[in-house]
Amino acid sequence: MYRVSIAIIISLLIVSCSFSEKEVVITKDYIINPNWSKQANTLTVTRMRFKESLEIDINDVSPALLVQVLERDSTFMFTANVAFDGVEYAKRKIFFNKANGFYWRKFPSVDPSRSFKIEMLNELEAGIWYRLGGLSTISTLYYIYIDTRDSLHVIEVPASYWTNY
Repeated sequence: MYRVSIAIIISLLIVSCSFSEKEVVITKDYIINPNWSKQANTLTVTRMRFKESLEIDINDVSPALLVQVLERDSTFMFTANVAFDGVEYAKRKIFFNKANGFYWRKFPSVDPSRSFKIEMLNELEAGIWYRLGGLSTISTLYYIYIDTRDSLHVIEVPASYWTNY
């Protein structure tokens, strides 16, 4: 019985480690997402704005606070399916300010008969919050902020914080 219990525990550890979330690399210029594959390679970039005239102390920010005080800015919501370009999905750099070999589509489209698409998003603006989706296998959203000193801040927001909003 002891050997069976040990074998079950080892099996569970092996299975859970094989499905572990890999760390996403986010810079001001690009993303590398080791969680992407041929089947899962969609990325969304949404500019966020404050629901009211509030400010966030970047040194005291939490996932719960971000979800409570920020909302989508419908003028800047883009999604893309990352096209294969010969570089393995999990190692590919996706740039904000350069063409990547695919189009970003405005989301949601105001007029479905006219698809608005662009080749690059341009540089992310300092002093603005952005939400990145599609980078996680466990539905984590990444909120990013570039401060006035040009430093990037990345806050991971697990699904448990945003699924009820």
